[in-house]
Amino acid sequence: MFMQSLMLLAVDRGLDTCAQEFWARYPQTVAKFVNLPDDHMVFSGMAMGYRDPPTRSTLAHATRPLRGLV
Repeated sequence: MFMQSLMLLAVDRGLDTCAQEFWARYPQTVAKFVNLPDDHMVFSGMAMGYRDPPTRSTLAHATRPLRGLV
């Protein structure tokens, strides 16, 4: 619930977030890297920041109507 609330508050302030539960697969590695006390555990991480502005694709590609594919 804490992460969800934090993510909603971030979006309300114009930030984007991405929950990253995969960090929990490497608890000892992450704990050692961030000097986490022994009585704490890694559950998940979260990226937070401003979204990159949209860009136009420069890739040239041909499209076919859906009717021709189905």
